Amino acid sequence: MLIRLFPTHLVFGLFTFVFLVRTCSTLSINGLWSPSADFVKVIGRFGFLKSDVHHKDITDGYIFGNVTSTFRSDESKKATLLLIDRSTFIKIYGGKKKLDTSSLTCEKIFSVIDEAAYDKKCKDTNQQDLIRYIPCPRGKLCDGLVDEKKLVPGYQLTFVVEDQKQPT
Repeated sequence: MLIRLFPTHLVFGLFTFVFLVRTCSTLSINGLWSPSADFVKVIGRFGFLKSDVHHKDITDGYIFGNVTSTFRSDESKKATLLLIDRSTFIKIYGGKKKLDTSSLTCEKIFSVIDEAAYDKKCKDTNQQDLIRYIPCPRGKLCDGLVDEKKLVPGYQLTFVVEDQKQPT
C-alpha cells in the first residue's frame, strides 16, 4: 500500500516558493563596548543594494536592535551611534586603509555629520536619519528616533536605509 504524505500540488508549491524567495545578507553584532578604552569604535561595515521607489517595502535596508547599559546608573551617560555611508566615512577618516582613531575628535566627526544628519534639538532642517543616542532607556525607544512608523516592532532602534541613487 502506497501512502502519499504530500499532495503533488503542495510539493510543487513549496518548490516554487523556495525559488521565488529573494536572498538577503545579514550582519549580527553582539558584545560590550567600553568608551574609556575606545573613543570611537567602528562596529560594522555593511552594504545595501539600491532601493527601488516602486518596491520600497522589499528593497529598503534595515538596521535594528536593542542597546542597553549593564548598569542602570549609566543610562544617563549617552554615546552617539552613527550610521554613515562610505563617502561620509572617507570624509571622516581621510580614506586611509588602516583606521586611526587617535586623531579623531568630536568636532572633526560632527563637522562632517552636521552637514546632513537630522537632530531634533540641533539640526531639525537636515534630512538624513543617522543618529541615535545610546544606551536606550530600558523598555523604551532610543533617543534620536525620527519616525516611529519606521520602527521594526520589538526593538529599541531602527535605521531605514533608503538610497534610490546608488548602493549604500
